[in-house]
Amino acid sequence: ALKTPPVDANVLLETMRHLARLGLTSLGGIVNVSGGVWTQGNELEMLTDIAADLPLRVRALVIAPTPHDLETAAHRIDKTSSLLRFGGAKEFADGSLGGHTAALQAPYADHPELVGTLLLDHSETLPRVRTALALDGSAAIHAIGDRAASHVLDLFESLIAQGADPSRLRMEHASMLHENDLRRMADMGIGACIQPAFVPSDGPWLEERLGARRAASTYRFATMARNGISLAGGSDAPVESPDPFAGMAAARDRAGFWPEESLTANEAFALFTDDAARLLDEPEPLAPGSPADFVVVDRDPLTTSPAQLREASVLSTWVGGRKV
Repeated sequence: ALKTPPVDANVLLETMRHLARLGLTSLGGIVNVSGGVWTQGNELEMLTDIAADLPLRVRALVIAPTPHDLETAAHRIDKTSSLLRFGGAKEFADGSLGGHTAALQAPYADHPELVGTLLLDHSETLPRVRTALALDGSAAIHAIGDRAASHVLDLFESLIAQGADPSRLRMEHASMLHENDLRRMADMGIGACIQPAFVPSDGPWLEERLGARRAASTYRFATMARNGISLAGGSDAPVESPDPFAGMAAARDRAGFWPEESLTANEAFALFTDDAARLLDEPEPLAPGSPADFVVVDRDPLTTSPAQLREASVLSTWVGGRKV
């Protein structure tokens, strides 16, 4: 069985300080109030306990069993500190490619008896999402497989038809998109939080898992951007490193895997700055009137090669004009 070290408020606070040292001024993180095997103690209590000492801004995405639990958590989060804010509801449509649980339209190439697991139940998910939107939050739904992505877009389509703001709806990962769904996502104005670090990690085994054609159609960052899908960068830490500069580098060189889907230096930089701020509903970075949130780094992310960018050192991190 997987064993993880115990987490308490002190460990959580030191983790936040470590993330600030990596150059994060804001993050979107998950708070699970549903319990279960992946819950690290009372996550909500630990987070609110350290709210006054946070070194960076945290937008909490809540996993909750009911709309009432979601609303209770949101109100508690928003009463703590200006650095901690309710971000919305976190939902799951499927699992992972590594575990053969991402929901696919066609069977896995290396396990043709499997098509993954679809977790999305519209009757349960919609009330929680509507509650999150009513609380001025967002809906972030995890979808890796193409079948899961299609179901998420169906759910978002019904919400938009009822008046939901598309900018408050996003797909987490969007790793595999059928061509029709890629266009549908763009037309609907649905954004995606992508994890460029998945490409170097999954690249060595992805073709065996999916077959050559589908592997080449996975993590299509450049295609998504060209089609007008709003992208923002994430890490999925602790699955991958939370280092934003490693994420920028992976978006640019993809460790050599399907380089035609690489982003430019400017696009990769924007993923983790302007685009991420927009996704988190924060002011435009370093614009007049915006908080003085910035980092000082030892090299220029726009001109440094991806290999050198992975070695970048953050010299200082500033949040609200204060060095942290």
